Amino acid sequence: MESNYPPSLYFYANQLINIENRSKDYETAITLLEKAHNQKYFKATTALMGIFWDSSYDPTDQKPKKYINIKKSNELLLEAANAGEAYAQHLLGNRIIFKNKIEDLEELTSVKPEEGIKWLEKSAYKLDANAAGELAAIYRYGQNEIQKNAKLQHKWEKKFFDILKRVVALNEGMGGSWERTLATYYLEGRGTDKNESKAFIHMYNAALEGDFK
Repeated sequence: MESNYPPSLYFYANQLINIENRSKDYETAITLLEKAHNQKYFKATTALMGIFWDSSYDPTDQKPKKYINIKKSNELLLEAANAGEAYAQHLLGNRIIFKNKIEDLEELTSVKPEEGIKWLEKSAYKLDANAAGELAAIYRYGQNEIQKNAKLQHKWEKKFFDILKRVVALNEGMGGSWERTLATYYLEGRGTDKNESKAFIHMYNAALEGDFK
């Protein structure tokens, strides 16, 4: 902390405002994240973006409204995405495709859905599972001016499946829910050949990790 080492600043800031912390300290968290952001630590930039974003729809978010600044949130998100931060690229792609309070970015980047696809692709190629999964879903169902495309759907289902196997093998991310999703892909033959035995194993593992959906 005293050395102003960016990852430490980022970690401590997150501890101050995480869901389990009942005495959240947004002021200190913002100060710490800004220090890390100024040192070009773009995970902190993305975290700072989240503080300024309006997530009042989320019942777990108890952030005072005075911190909400959509324009600043979008500008920070764009900066982190341009710097190559995969999670920021994923979020930016989502905001553009689903037109989620993105209008004030019009002077900075295109707000056409196709631009959002490009950001999701950048994130997915950096092994962001959520970005790859969303691309597969977008092309499967056709969403917000993006047409259904079976070829691209299968491409991203394969990419998502490959990333998902890696995530589960390394026990990264959300544990049980990833196991359940992998089981579904094996069961339905999406991104891979159908394999009911492997589907059962991953569904069983999901249950062991507390996922009973």
